[in-house]
Formats: sequence, C-alpha cells, structure tokens
Amino acid sequence: MQVGTATDWREVSAGKTHSFGIKDNGTLWAWGDNQNATLGDGTFVNKSVPTQIGTATNWKMISNNQSRSIAIKEDGTLWVWGLNASLGTGAGSSTSHITVPTQVGIDTNWKVATAGFGFFLALKTDHTLWAWGGGDNGQLGNGGINGTHIPTQIGTDTNWQSIDADLNSSFAIKSDGTLWAWGYNFYGTLGNGTQANLLVPTQIGTATDWETISTGTATTSALKADGSLYSWGYNAFGGIGDGTYVDKLSPELVTTCTLDTDDFNTKKVNLYPNPVQNQLFINSEETQYYQIYSILGTTLSEGTLSVGSSIDCSALSSGVYLLSLRDGFGKVNTVKFVKE
Repeated sequence: MQVGTATDWREVSAGKTHSFGIKDNGTLWAWGDNQNATLGDGTFVNKSVPTQIGTATNWKMISNNQSRSIAIKEDGTLWVWGLNASLGTGAGSSTSHITVPTQVGIDTNWKVATAGFGFFLALKTDHTLWAWGGGDNGQLGNGGINGTHIPTQIGTDTNWQSIDADLNSSFAIKSDGTLWAWGYNFYGTLGNGTQANLLVPTQIGTATDWETISTGTATTSALKADGSLYSWGYNAFGGIGDGTYVDKLSPELVTTCTLDTDDFNTKKVNLYPNPVQNQLFINSEETQYYQIYSILGTTLSEGTLSVGSSIDCSALSSGVYLLSLRDGFGKVNTVKFVKE
C-alpha cells in the first residue's frame, strides 16, 4: 500500500510500530505509535499519516527502535528523542521523555548512528566508534555491563566503517572487511559459534570481505563483496532463510535463493510475472504462508496466500527480493523475484 502521493522520499526508517522518512528537501516526517514521544513532534499522540517534525531542512539520516530515535543533520550534529529511561538518550535531560529532537553535545563530526532497544551506537567522520545508554548485556562494548549517559568512545580503533544494532546486540564492519559483534548472544545472534554474551567488540570468523550488515530481533544477515548472503541467530520463524527453524550460532550461507528450484517444480508452484510491477501471482495447489524479505533479510510483508491468489508488490521499491513460502507440513521454499 502506497503511503500518500509524495514522490520525493529520500530515506525511510521503520521501528516496531512507527516510521520515519526524510524527503529530498531535508525535512523529517514521522507517523505511527507515539506513546513514548518517539515521533518527536512534542506530543504523545499517535499519527496515522506522515507528519512533519519541526521545520529543519537539513536532516541527513534517521534510525529508530521501539521507543527511541536518533538522527544526524547535514552539519554533522547528533540529535535524539523519545524514552529517556535512566537518562539513556544522552541528551543531558532528567525528564522521562524527550518530546522533540534534542542535540547531543556540541560535536559536528558525526557520520552515522543506529538505535538499539535502550542504547545507541554511532560513528564519527574519523571512523571512531561510540556508544551510550543501557549496557546490561554488554551491548555498549565497554568491557562491562554498566550503562553510560553520554556518548563514550569504544576502544581506540579508527577504521570502523559501518554499524547496526538490534534489541541488545551490536555489530560493525571495519574498513578491512572484518566483521565484529558484541552484546546479547542467547540465540547465537552474534555469530561467534557460542551463546555467551560478549562485552567487547569481537571479530567474527576470519573473513575480510564483509560489506553490509543488517540485524533484526536476534536474527542477523550480511552480504559479502561477492554478493553472497549469510544469516545467523534466531530462526524460530524461518527468518534465516535456510529452510529450517533451527537457530544458527555462526554465519551460514543462504543457498536456497534461486529463480527456479526443483522444490517449486515438484509441488507445481509457479511464480509470475518475474520481474513484477504490481501483482505477483503464485500458482500453487495449496494455501501457504508467505514472507517477503529484503536481500539483507528484513521482513517486509507476510500473510496467508490462498490457492490462485496474488501478492501486492506495488509498494516495494525496485530491486531484488526473497519470497519464502511455507506449506502446511512446514516445508519452506525460497525464491528470488525482481520488482521493476
């Protein structure tokens, strides 16, 4: 379903029950659940349509989680708002909620930031790594489980390239292509082959060709330079995409994503048209549960697909996606399709 009629959206970020968007003109917009002032419009009132936040026209990037939001402006300043439990936003306020975007410190060299459940990670333009907020599972990477109220540098390395965070786990890729993780690890979320939490950034494997990392609720996916997709962690709903529901403690190559598979042929399942513009038809002999994922494993759409019905793909951006189908016996088939 298309949201509004605007055609000038530059970037979007979705939390559990709310969303943000930045337009080409640098304005910030938000909609959805606002019970923790997560939208930043100065109220606690939910918004059912995109609503402009403030009047600034120089927003660069936005990241949000369940109850907190963080953003960077084009001038390199860092801004936060939402739930301020234990003063975890870093905004220097003692109030329980920060209802409007509030600057963190005075630094003007912030490059990228990401929001975990009760903590934040950020990189500066000098490629140093910073963290603050709650640290009860080691997600800050400071060697302990204590939180901090202000951005605090983690280690002394100056070659951090990208970051991501989920509920209580943290990930980063260095400029040398190595992958690092720390924090909560009960489901094998960190990918180091164990279920023990890590209190400092720890290299995952020995590969030096990691390019992109994306993590959700305890499930993580990453791309290598050759375009291969790896997933690991929580898999109770099949989010790893390997055809099972078993958690994976280390990165596993996702190999079932093909344009034509024997499983689909033997079960008489046809996918058309591919590439698709609007409706994607699945010619199947039985009702199936479907999920559409981004190439990094983020769930974009899911539901029940009856015999002879179709999936509305009109809201998807152009690109390659993964469609997972599960029948009544738990058999999972995954196939790629292209959205024009």
